[in-house]
Amino acid sequence: MENVNILDLYGNKITVTDIEAAIKQAKGGSGIDEISQRPFKLVNGISREIEDREDEYSTVGEYWSDALVKLINLKTGIKTTCVLTCNKHGFNDYDILEHETIRRACVPHGIKKGETFNVYYDESSKSGVIWGGELIESLHDATLVFNGYGVRYNALYNEFQVTHDEVGRCEEFSELSEAIEYCKKG
Repeated sequence: MENVNILDLYGNKITVTDIEAAIKQAKGGSGIDEISQRPFKLVNGISREIEDREDEYSTVGEYWSDALVKLINLKTGIKTTCVLTCNKHGFNDYDILEHETIRRACVPHGIKKGETFNVYYDESSKSGVIWGGELIESLHDATLVFNGYGVRYNALYNEFQVTHDEVGRCEEFSELSEAIEYCKKG
């Protein structure tokens, strides 16, 4: 296998030379919830605390669970990833990378399956998405709602599909902005 990279929970680029060994290592660390760590940047292989984030903490288990999900996604071909930018104020705030529409997600601490969390797309638009138990999985299942219409990206057909609860399937668009405009017109 060729070397591949993932971004860890704090945005550090981690090179993976053996995906199976990396998954095994991540599984081993994912249950360690009694030890906390501060966000860090890797500088020449040495971890350094990130300025202005000294009062944030996550557990070692959260760090490795995040790595495990990213490694499994990488192995199965899912490219979307996330970077935790802040975990203050009762939310985990993530930058979303390599997603067709969503650029940011704010997940409340203690969220349960079926509850809604906020996602952000385009320049300054916000929508709610249903939590499925894991962030990337929830984002891939995301349907953005505009004026009662649902817009979902279909990677197989490389299009944004619009549906409505009463009408059913409506139209397909190559650009999100076109789909949103269609929804706004009703």
